[in-house]
Amino acid sequence: RLSRRTYRLLEKKAAELSLPIEVIRELHPAIVAAVFSAWKLSNMGFSVPGIDLHYLEKAKEESKPLLYLENVETHMAALFAAGSENEDEYVFSSLKDLDAAGTELITLIDEWKRGTGTTTERTVIEMAGQYPETYRIMIADRNRAWLPLIESYLASSEIEFVIAGTGHFYGPDGLLAMLAGLGYHIEQL
Repeated sequence: RLSRRTYRLLEKKAAELSLPIEVIRELHPAIVAAVFSAWKLSNMGFSVPGIDLHYLEKAKEESKPLLYLENVETHMAALFAAGSENEDEYVFSSLKDLDAAGTELITLIDEWKRGTGTTTERTVIEMAGQYPETYRIMIADRNRAWLPLIESYLASSEIEFVIAGTGHFYGPDGLLAMLAGLGYHIEQL
């Protein structure tokens, strides 16, 4: 269900990847966005395994217990719900923003290293305004579901290491704001 404008852009980007449009057009909008994002990251020199997979491998090497904030089914349901409120706009903006993604990604990485989140905060707030249903499903609902588990980690005597995408930490429904709202003292290390 794409407009001609979006479909033409999809054809152009698929040709740049040498991917048959017949294959791409059968994919779910969230998967289309993920394929092109992974391609962009790869072209920028980033490896596919991110920080989450890096620490997953380290935990396995050190035989550390692993817990997850959500199961695979819940994660996939959220992913497939992404962009469902306006598939055409979701695909178009995902493809259109690929060219600017490089600059923004460098900024996000720099902020992540410094432990700040100005750009992430702005991006999350923009997402909430542009795609309220996607934001609710991808960020707000998941954060609320994770909060009791994170609180149980904070209450235990063990030290847990929680990894989530940076978008989950910032914004009005971010984990940091929710924890602070419950009276937790947040300290940047």
